[in-house]
This record gives sequence, structure tokens and C-alpha cells, in this order.
Amino acid sequence: MNAKNSRPVNPEYRSCLRKRAYDSRSFAEQVAVKRWKRSGFLLRIYRCGFCSKWHLTRFPTQEAR
Repeated sequence: MNAKNSRPVNPEYRSCLRKRAYDSRSFAEQVAVKRWKRSGFLLRIYRCGFCSKWHLTRFPTQEAR
């Protein structure tokens, strides 16, 4: 629920708000490579359906699960 107007908030949208958003795919790729080199975690880049920006995740695509 949203405290301001007591309507339920989509959990995927709430998740989007907590993530870093990148304006371009190329910049998101640069960040993903830098993090992979530093941590060893391979990150997937995806376009968000809520904010239309780019996010990073460690999780595989829905089809691969």
C-alpha cells in the first residue's frame, strides 16, 4: 500500500525505484563490465518496463529460469 493514498503499489515498480537506472544501454554495459572485473559477478542488462531506463541484475531472464 502507498501510505499517501492507500492504494496498492505494484511490487515490480517498487523494485524499480530501489535500483540504479541508466539512461543508455551502452553506459549500463560499461558499468556491468566494470563491476564484473571487480567482483566476478556477471550482470545482465535489461530495459525496465516501468521507467524505460536500463537496470542491471544478477538473475537470468525469465525464459532461462
